Amino acid sequence: MRFKFIIKGSPEAKAAREAAESQMRRVLDNDKRLCDAIIPTNFNPGCRRPTPAPGYLEALISDNMTVYTDSVKRITPTGFTDQNGTEHPVDVIICATGFDTTWVPRFPIINGAGTDLRAFWAGTDNLTSYLSLGIPSFPNHFTFCGPYGPLGHGSFMPLIEVWTAYMLDVITKLQTENLKSLTPSARAAADFRQHADLFLKRTAWTSSCRSWFKQGRDGGSEEGGQAVLYPGSRLHFLHLLERPRYEDYEIERWDGNRFAFMGNGFDMREFDGRDITGYLGSLDKEGGDVQPVYGEELKGELAGWANGF
Repeated sequence: MRFKFIIKGSPEAKAAREAAESQMRRVLDNDKRLCDAIIPTNFNPGCRRPTPAPGYLEALISDNMTVYTDSVKRITPTGFTDQNGTEHPVDVIICATGFDTTWVPRFPIINGAGTDLRAFWAGTDNLTSYLSLGIPSFPNHFTFCGPYGPLGHGSFMPLIEVWTAYMLDVITKLQTENLKSLTPSARAAADFRQHADLFLKRTAWTSSCRSWFKQGRDGGSEEGGQAVLYPGSRLHFLHLLERPRYEDYEIERWDGNRFAFMGNGFDMREFDGRDITGYLGSLDKEGGDVQPVYGEELKGELAGWANGF
């Protein structure tokens, strides 16, 4: 339900802003200086991560805390100097300046044509993916939590499960149909990004805030900062990934004939002892297949049929 307050101008967005601001003012004990410095005025909840976790705002007004909201003017041998020129001695300075949120890999990922993904995604607003899990021109490459995933709201656990199920579905197709590679087509990836970028203009994620959703950049959708989030709710995403859209892939086969994987026309269960009438419903009390037969007997029988074919 949280996705509704991400939509600009929605009643849920208005209610979320009012609730967040009221909570922050209350926890900050209505300290005007801190409220003016910390509570956003030009974007709604969701543009950045939501209000800090329990304990953070409370710490800002505690008796053993002094908060400076301006930049440090200078680091000195014994501490730092504030914007008013006052020096403050400290024991430790911890510089928490953020993280690299560009999505560019920390190591080479090179496709068969010699293209490094670091170069493929280099530059401003140049992130292109397919449904957050595939990349055009990178065959058989699938990733978790990639660009344009539903990463802005909710738990990652259901997402990881659906990504995993999707990848296993693709691997099964590659193996059973003797395929060499599956690659998201450039057209499919471009169409997906076009749809996403247009939809995201309706959301808080493209408001005027600096966010890791936009690689740490400021500005709304018109001013800059590519928002690489899924254009819809988490339920929408989970439904979309229930089954792969193989029409969006370029398929390369090991065999010249696409039906070569059909082999000698027999199913393996016709030789290994499993129930061959499973399509009628299992007659086994446990509801499963009978124990398959392996060893030299099966090996010889399979070899005979293969030679005959």
